[in-house]
Parts: sequence; structure tokens; C-alpha cells
Amino acid sequence: MKRDSLLLLALVVSSARCAPVEPRTPSVLVVRGRVVDSSTQRSLPSAVVTLPDLKIGRLADTAGEFMFRIPRPTSTELKVLGRYIGYERTETRVFLTSDSVYVMIRMPQAPIQLDDLIVTSPSKR
Repeated sequence: MKRDSLLLLALVVSSARCAPVEPRTPSVLVVRGRVVDSSTQRSLPSAVVTLPDLKIGRLADTAGEFMFRIPRPTSTELKVLGRYIGYERTETRVFLTSDSVYVMIRMPQAPIQLDDLIVTSPSKR
């Protein structure tokens, strides 16, 4: 009886060691934010937002909001770059202290200076 108990115990211990191990999923980082005009705080719809270190980007939605769901980088900070026609490129650095960060990209206006344009029409004969 004692021998059967020891045999059963050995079988349970060895089967526990052979149990399949669940693969660890990499930690995911969620980067959310909004792109706005720095002076009026109005949303900038369809602004281009990139994470240059990771070489990925996307367009903000009609409310100027964006979201990235990425594998957590090994660094402790992340660059977020915003671009929009008529505004200065704006880079923001975010410190990664949790699995979700919020970024407000405030972009100053940069009026576009165009060259002079001369319009002529053929003369009437």
C-alpha cells in the first residue's frame, strides 16, 4: 500500500513537470493622443503621427485623435512626431511608465510662403 502511494506520488510529480507551458505574450504598449493647434486648441483632423524610432505611423481621425498598439520597446522613452500642412513639425518625448500613455501634440502654425504668381492672358486680335 505504501509502495503504491509512493508510485502514485511520483507519477503526479513527473506529469506536473511535463505539463505544457503557456507561451508568454509580449507586453503591449498603448499610445493614445490628440493633435491640436497650439494657440486655439482646435483638433487637427488627419494629421500625420509617427513613431520614428519604430518606423510606423498613421493618420489622426476627424477629431485629431490617434492610437498605436505596439510591442513594448526596451527603452524608457518614445518619440512621437506630428505633421500637418501649415504647421511646424512637432516632436514630443513620452516616458514609458505604464502600459498606456497619453500624448497631447500641440502644433504651432507655420504659414506657408509661396512665390509670387503672375497670371497673363492672350491679347485679343
